[in-house]
Amino acid sequence: MSTRVYFLRVFKYLFKMAILLSLVFAVMLATSASESSIEQFKSNLQDMTKGSIFLFALLAVALAYPKFGYAKRTIQLDMPSNRDAIISMMDKGGYTLYSEEIGKTTFRATSPFKRILMLGDDKMIFHCTENLITIDGVRKDVSLAEYRLKILVDRA
Repeated sequence: MSTRVYFLRVFKYLFKMAILLSLVFAVMLATSASESSIEQFKSNLQDMTKGSIFLFALLAVALAYPKFGYAKRTIQLDMPSNRDAIISMMDKGGYTLYSEEIGKTTFRATSPFKRILMLGDDKMIFHCTENLITIDGVRKDVSLAEYRLKILVDRA
């Protein structure tokens, strides 16, 4: 993974976390579940100790996320002979065929809602060599694809 892609993923994760925390705080204010006000929250963030620890923790998690949130898995399967079954299994898993090149097949999330939630990181790339397929993408989706493909291998 290039440095540019790594820091783009860090920025996207920080953006997701900021939106999530804003939504949680807004719900807490709307339901009176929070004893603090917006002014108190702002002053806590501006407080050198509390605010810097909170922001440092967010940055640390965001910097680590691309390392642990993405994965590559390899499975022994011949792509050309199982192409239709693989496309069908990926379609059932919420991914459609996006592009095909020699040795590289890209799938993309079908649901527009999932694409928005993933902020453009909804691609899963299959690198195909001889009898091996290496799946590259978001860890959760790569694990599910690997599981589905292992079922396909066991049936053969």
